[in-house]
Order: sequence, then structure tokens, then C-alpha cells
Amino acid sequence: MALSRKLTVVLTALSASLLSACNGSGVLRSTSTLGEATILAESKPINGIDFGAVDCGGAVPEGKGFTIRNDGGGPLKWSADLDSTEYFSLAGDHGGTLEAGEEVLLVVLAQKMPSASNAGAVKSASIHVTTDDAARPEIYVPIKATAQGATFELIAPTLADFGSLPLGKAATPIPVTLKNVGNAPAKLGIAAPGDTQFTFEWTGGAAVEVAPGDGLPGLAANFSATTTNTSNAAGILQVEGAVCGASATTIPLRGQGLGGIVGVSPGTVDLGKVGCNTQADAQIVTVYNSGNLVLTWKADFKDGTNFKISPSGGAVPPGGSSQLILTPKKLGMTTNLQDNGFGDTLTITTDIGGDVPHDLPIKQTAAGGILKWTATPLEFGQTSIGVASAAKFVTITNDGNLAIKVGVNGTGQFSGTEGIVPSGGGSFVSSISYKAANLGPEKGDYVIVTEDPVCAPLPAKVSATGSGKGSAQKIVLNGMAERGIAKISAQSGCILLANSGGKVACFGNNAYRQLGTIGGTGPTVVPNLKDVVSIAGGGDFNCAADTAGDVYCWGNNRNRNGTRVGKLGVDNVDFTEEPQKVNDVANATQVSAGHNMACALLADTTVKCWGSNRHGNLGSGANGNHLGGTQQVPNLTGVKQLAVGAGGACAIKDDNTVYCWGRYTRGSIGNGNSDGQTSPVQVSGINNAMAISSTTSSARGAARCALGTDGFVRCWGCNRHGQIGDGSSCCGGYFTPVQLPTLSNVTQISGYRVGGCALTGDKTVHCWGRNHFGQIGDGTTFEQTLPSTVTGINDATELAAGGSAACAIVSGGAVKCWGNYGAGSSSTPQNLKYF
Repeated sequence: MALSRKLTVVLTALSASLLSACNGSGVLRSTSTLGEATILAESKPINGIDFGAVDCGGAVPEGKGFTIRNDGGGPLKWSADLDSTEYFSLAGDHGGTLEAGEEVLLVVLAQKMPSASNAGAVKSASIHVTTDDAARPEIYVPIKATAQGATFELIAPTLADFGSLPLGKAATPIPVTLKNVGNAPAKLGIAAPGDTQFTFEWTGGAAVEVAPGDGLPGLAANFSATTTNTSNAAGILQVEGAVCGASATTIPLRGQGLGGIVGVSPGTVDLGKVGCNTQADAQIVTVYNSGNLVLTWKADFKDGTNFKISPSGGAVPPGGSSQLILTPKKLGMTTNLQDNGFGDTLTITTDIGGDVPHDLPIKQTAAGGILKWTATPLEFGQTSIGVASAAKFVTITNDGNLAIKVGVNGTGQFSGTEGIVPSGGGSFVSSISYKAANLGPEKGDYVIVTEDPVCAPLPAKVSATGSGKGSAQKIVLNGMAERGIAKISAQSGCILLANSGGKVACFGNNAYRQLGTIGGTGPTVVPNLKDVVSIAGGGDFNCAADTAGDVYCWGNNRNRNGTRVGKLGVDNVDFTEEPQKVNDVANATQVSAGHNMACALLADTTVKCWGSNRHGNLGSGANGNHLGGTQQVPNLTGVKQLAVGAGGACAIKDDNTVYCWGRYTRGSIGNGNSDGQTSPVQVSGINNAMAISSTTSSARGAARCALGTDGFVRCWGCNRHGQIGDGSSCCGGYFTPVQLPTLSNVTQISGYRVGGCALTGDKTVHCWGRNHFGQIGDGTTFEQTLPSTVTGINDATELAAGGSAACAIVSGGAVKCWGNYGAGSSSTPQNLKYF
């Protein structure tokens, strides 16, 4: 029974040396009586299996079969295997027994020819068949396959190196020899390198079929440098067909450009909106060189009118940079507000071949307000010092392109509110007011002010007028204590202004600058003096204490002989309009002044005095024309009020008793004897004092009074001109206090040079004593020994007398004065100017 088998064999490649060594006969015959082996291919005896030419990397070849047949008379045992399975293999059973006439089919298969195989290389193996045919027990059948394909070899150059080449210049082409050393033709093309500086050219310009032993005709590489970097690239071989072995895949290329590569930063200089009449900040422009050669540059403007540069040219080394400073010129006052109306173009050129000019737009727009108003002269009338007037309104418009913050200021004391005027025709209403700084007429202007840029001149100033009005809170009067009527007429006074922040205004004689100014008769506000709570007049000087407890004095610092006596509290000036801070006085609550001296009541209820001490006036226990500095009054505490007059001073203690000291004449100390006192002594018979006053005459004519809590007035001292007010007049004096018989319900007292005045509960004023300037105020000029009612005053709130005059503050803060008060003279009350 015949048996037929077909085997499928997977073949793997064998080495060429092994394949060439395996060759066997084509027909195998056996003389065995049992069986006889014959190997056939397509019914023909074979001596080997040849797969022929196989493309490298191509498809797997089709398998090739062969038959083992038993041509003998008996069974034939057989087996078959490969001596190498690297490339070839057998399929199916590899052994068995064949009966006579029986055959079996075996198939040899080859693997895919590797791309790495060299063209023409042979893959080989042998089929080894063994039988029990004694005549031919072993039979070898050789197998082979030959690699087929193109192999391209880069003959020259192995690297197309163009070296260094100036930027923008084309290199001389480099011929490239590329040969097909394989055993099969293939179409060959070259893909352009990724670096566009390199190109290839060859005959035909497209893929060309290259036969074995031939090359790509007319092949050349080209290079044109556009960068200074060393560039490495490669042309990629594109092959259509099988490729065997170590075929070239690329054509290596290299080249470098020589030159500078310029960069400019920033590309645009945008200054934005720049205020009219201002100058924008300088800007920096940088020229870079990222190349490998020095480059030179220069810069210029399109019109060159609005900007300047420094430097205007230079050289930049490889990898370096160069800076130029672009400085805008100051914009003037212009109404050209269009966008970029003051721009330009900065152009930078270089010596680099092929480099185009670098244009940098410079943008700059004039910005600002164009302000207008319709304004007329303003008249504010009269307003109290420290109090703002009723507002007046002015509209400001803005035709510019920038919103502007504006205010209205004025010379003198005229001012307005500030705000924003929108651009493009917007408007703002300023509220303008007048706040008097001094008494009397004030002239000034009001103008628009702004720190923001404007593009047209500000509108013209407009005139304004107003008048400062005083509102009195306290008043003091003083006359120079000199002999003779002419000297007596040197009268002045000061007023503490209400609602003014503690300002003081003075009026009258200004021979020693006691008004706080040079020249004039006032009333005028003392400059640089504020927060005052107490004022005092000493004839030819004045003093003030402020909320901080400091005391300031100004005017004459000398006695009538021209000797400095320190009554201003300092020793380094003769006279001055500038208030001088009194040395070594702090925490003062009240100040009082008299002839050549002054004293301050301190917060601890003690007293310090300064000035002349000729007769022990300072109360320090010592005599001396000028002791220097301030003197503590010893053994005096619990003081609540002071009154400094001619030749000394008096104080009320918190038990309502009165103590006096200084020169004694005609009983002015009030203690019942005739001795002067360098330290305080108690006034006899007074234990209910609520206020005291002193005449401002020289010490020889001094008289003093005390107001009791019962509303009665008691006086003592000289009565030569009726200054005691009891109805008598004599050359002697009262050594102890006497009560004025016709006065009651008194609320305030004040003494002038040779007399005194009292304010009563019905708000009328009554005066007595010497009257040669009409200082009694009843229309007469003769002496009065009893209080006489001042004409026309029935609303007085405060009273002051001194020198040869008296004044009263009446309702509304107005001031009325009589006698010779420096700013006028009358025997009946007259309104003080500006009050």
C-alpha cells in the first residue's frame, strides 16, 4: 500500500560558507532488496535546490518541494534533516518507512532575505537524508539562495564640508560620487536637507534608475549661508527597489556662515500720552549681534525734530550689544492733540550684506487739559477773621484730551475747592471763598492751579476783594508810663480775636513795634502768633500766653534810659516786632504786664516775673535794676489771678485774699504802712476778691482795686486825681482799701493810667479819675472823683482800660473805645476800625 506525505518546511538563512560546502548527488539508488531510495523534483532526479535571486528585505520566497521514492522491492526506512536551520527549514515528518513504490513529498522553505545581506551573498544549507538502502545510506541535497539588490556607496566626499562662507554668498558646488555597487538596479533620489542652506542638483532633477556599477549622474551639493551657526545636515537617499547590505542612507553636509546678525529691541518705542510742557523719560534701544563677525551700525530719524539719540552709531562685537539712548525733547504748549502727533521713526542700518533697514516706530501723543472759564472780579465784602465767607462759584471747562485735577488758589486769603475736570469739554464747578487773614481791606487774585499737564496757557487771573472784620474775645490797653502829656499819648492795645485760632490784633502807637509789625497804627494781626489764651500790655511792649503754656513778648526791651531790662523775657534784643519766647517759662495759664516788667501765672498756681527790678518789682525778695532771666516769686502759691501795674504786681489767691509787692507810694501796697516790698504781702481787709486791677501810671501815682464776690469795688493807693473813685481827691493816699460808694453789682474792673473803669451787671460801663483825653467816656474832659457812666454803652461783655483810654467789647464782638486810644481820640465811645 503506497503512502504519500507532504511536509511544509520553514527555512531560515544559512551562512554562505556552509551552503557552498553542502553539495550531493542528484539521484540516489540502492541495491537493497528491500528498498531503493530515489530523490526527485517534479519527477526528475535532483542534485540540489536553488531559490535563485532573492531581494534583500523583500518578500519571503515560495517554498520548493522534493520527493523521496522507494523504487526497491521491499520497505525503505528513511529520515531527513537540515545541517543548518538558520535560513532554511523542512516541513512535516522528517522520517519514516516507505513501502515499495511508495513516495513522500518534503517542502523546503526559505526566510525573508535580510536587508543587511550583501548583494550577491549566498545563503546555503544541505538536506541530509539517511536510508537503510545499503547502497546509498546517506544522501546530501544542497540548498542555496542569492541576495539581490542595489547597494549605494558614497565614494567622495564622505563629508561635503563647505567650510566658512560669508552670509548670503553661494558656495562653489561640491560634486558627489554615489555608486551602485550592488547586483540589481534601483531608482535613486535625494530628499532635500531640513536645513534650507543646503541643496542638491543632479542630471534629470528627479529619481533616476541606477544600474549596478553606475552612479547618480551629475550629482552636486550646494550651500548658501544664512546663519553664523555651524550647520550640520544631510541629504536623505530615497531608493525605489531592494537595497542590500551597508548601503549609504545620507550624504553628510556641513557649513558655516561668516558675518554679524543684527537684532534690535524693542521693536516699537511707545511713549504713550506725554503731558504738554513736559518731557517723557529717556528710552534705551539695544542693537544685538548674534553673529560671529563685528558689525557696525548707525541710526537716524525720519524727521529728527522731536527726539535725539546718543550715540548715533557704533560697532558691536560677536555675541555683544550696543545701546543708544533715545531722549524725547520737551513738548511745548500745543493744541495738537492728535494720536501720535509728535512721533517719529528711528531707522538703524548696518554694514551686513543683505540686511534691510530696521525701522522702529516711536509713538508719542501730546496730552493735557485746555482749561477755560468765564470769570469776573469777585467782591466778598466783610468777613470775620478765621471765618470763611459765603462761597461764590466759578465753572471751569476742559477741551483737552486728559482729565485734569484743578484747584483755585488766590493771592492773599482767596481760595477755592479742587476737583477733576473731565476731558473733551467736561466741566467742574469750584467753590471760591475768602478767609480774612488781617483786618481791613484785602486785595488779591484768584487763579486756576494744577500740577497736571495743560496744553494751553491757563486763563488769566481774576481780581478779588474782601475785608477782614474783627470779633473780639479779650482786649488789653496800655499807655507808655512817661512823664508829660505828649508821652502819655503814646497809646496802644491788643485784642484776642474770637474764632480765629487764638490770633491777636494790635492797634495804636507803634514806636517800638509793639503792634507786631513795622510801621502803621493798625489794627493789624500779629504774624506768626496763634493759639493764644491770654494777652497783656505793658505800655511799649505786649505779651501773650498760648495753649502750650509758652509766653511770647514783643516791642521795647529797654527802660526810658535805653538800658535793656529784659521785659521781653530775653536779653539779646533792644526792640522787635517778632514775638520772643520768654526763657524758662512753661505751663503758663495767664500773663500780665506793666511798666518795664511782666509776670506769668503757672499751672501749678505759682508766679514767675521778669524785667526791671529797680524797686523789688519782681517779688523775688531782692532789688536790682535788672536781675536777668525770669524770677520765681517765693512763698506764693495758690494764685488764681494776676494784675501787674506800675511799680509792682498783685495776686489773688484761691482763698480770695490779695497779695501785692513792689514799690510803695501813697499806700499802693495796701497793707497799712508805707514800706516798699520785695516779696508779696497781704492787702488788709480783703478776703472775697474775684478780680483785681492796677493803674498803669508810674509807680508814684499807682492805685489798685479789687472786685469782691459781693459786686463791690475796693481801692487803695494814690488818690491825687480821684483815681480811688470815692468822691475825693488829695495828694495823699489810702493805705488800706476803701469801698467805692456809688458802684454795685460790678462784674469786671480795669485800671488806666490815673483812674479806673467798671462793668456792671446791666452791661453798662462806669469810669473815674483823670480825664484830660476824655477817657472817662461821658463826653467831658475834666476829672471825675466818682464813677461816671460811659455814654451810649448798654451791651458790654468785656472791659479794658489802660494808658489814657478805655474800650469795651459789645454784642457781636464789636469794640468801642474812648479817650486817646491810639487809633483815634474821643470823649465818647467810638467804633474801633474793622470791629
